Amino acid sequence: MFGIQDVSKISNATKSKHVAQALRILAVNKFCFSLPPSLRDFIVSHDEYLYPDYVINNDHVTLFFLDHHRDVAVFGEGRPGQLLWHSDCASHISMSLFKNSKRLIVMPMDEFHKVSARLPDPNKPLVILGNTVRCGSTLLTQIFERTNKIMSYSEPKPLNNLAVLYKHQGMSADVIQLTRSLVRMYARPLKSMSNPEGCLLKPVGPAFLCDEPICRIYPNTPTFYLYRNMDSIAKSLYKLSYVAQYVRLGYLLCQIHGDMVEAICDKCGFPTKKTNRTVYNDY
Repeated sequence: MFGIQDVSKISNATKSKHVAQALRILAVNKFCFSLPPSLRDFIVSHDEYLYPDYVINNDHVTLFFLDHHRDVAVFGEGRPGQLLWHSDCASHISMSLFKNSKRLIVMPMDEFHKVSARLPDPNKPLVILGNTVRCGSTLLTQIFERTNKIMSYSEPKPLNNLAVLYKHQGMSADVIQLTRSLVRMYARPLKSMSNPEGCLLKPVGPAFLCDEPICRIYPNTPTFYLYRNMDSIAKSLYKLSYVAQYVRLGYLLCQIHGDMVEAICDKCGFPTKKTNRTVYNDY
């Protein structure tokens, strides 16, 4: 009745082939957008099977997240001609992909690495922007973007995966492979930007650790850290806590014990294990 047997037959028949599955998004049910994305956040229906190179041949397809529950890489597909990494869609790439993706394109991680291996290493400057949060880094990313010569990626979630993996394994074979795959995927040539002058990666603040494996493999990669007076940052976060519930929760738990904040950061996929944080001042 629901075509389950037909889909199963197709799936079994294509196990020996290199394919990706396109899923039509019917609904999104995400409790907190700060938590790592997962296929569990979506209600989807099977749409079609695709060759994996589809994700690198279409500019309106962007890497969304790596789902560790199923060991797959997930891409978001917008409307033709839509650049989902661009701030015209949203200030951060993950929010843009949640809001604007029409389909999810899913492939096994080993297939993702094979696709990335067919891409060249970046031949233009790759820059990593670290930040202390609430410091204007998003604005700076958009300024680079508005030159129409820089591909700017603001807080892509897969960089969190890289930072956590590097935190646990150091420069292991898995870390080296993931680093190369992510850099090649983000710096891949785009039809809509024929001759870019470079690529800017801005990881979320706690995931800045991802710069270490990237700089080891690509030693010509410059990094810079955008800093702001910590007193101003604390006040800004305090104001934000009345709008963003997860920030308020973190602030309250900081007053109780830093281990609780560590647990939240770990749940959010940040490499912050064994980092104690306490807050005593109120504004």
